[in-house]
Amino acid sequence: LLFGGAYYGGDLKENGVTLDYTYPCYGAALRYNINSSFAGKFQFTKGTIAGDDASTPNKDRGLYFKSDFLIVSLAAEVLPWRKNRFNNLGEFQKSFSPYFSAGVAMIQSADEVKTRNTTETQTLPEEGDKDVFIGFPFGAGIRWDLHQQYSIGLEGIWYATFSDYLDGISKYGNPGKKDWLMSATIYFSYFFGQPEPDFNFSSKRKF
Repeated sequence: LLFGGAYYGGDLKENGVTLDYTYPCYGAALRYNINSSFAGKFQFTKGTIAGDDASTPNKDRGLYFKSDFLIVSLAAEVLPWRKNRFNNLGEFQKSFSPYFSAGVAMIQSADEVKTRNTTETQTLPEEGDKDVFIGFPFGAGIRWDLHQQYSIGLEGIWYATFSDYLDGISKYGNPGKKDWLMSATIYFSYFFGQPEPDFNFSSKRKF
């Protein structure tokens, strides 16, 4: 289970990450430990993103949006400095492991862009606007193994969309600058099945 915040960057939010445009997100994931250094993860995340010309140099344009999103992703995790969870006597030992991740995602976001400017003729939504995108998530995190059955962690993921329509704006903005989405979460993991992901553990058992 994961909880945290999500943030969007694009034509309607150009000034970096700020708390006033960070909205809650939540989700769940299934992780499979392939070996001691690699894992595969299937995850879904729901949340909200928003942007407003009031926070950009284009205040007079008067566009703004707020949208709920759903992300379904499949990613590989690499844990290059992972420590053994069990010692040579078979006793659990607490540890923390930095890791990196990369994968592919389906992003659904039904943007509802609106305008405060009634003096210009703007056709909204724009022609070519879409609600479903392919994204490529890249991330990093730290996992603390506190017990042989569960762990907690912190994770940040940046989603490259390669689309300029996450906010519903392209023609009225900068078509050459693609939109992106970022999440920062804290999560709780529970180990199902055998609670010992050290794959050579059985050969270390002394009793």
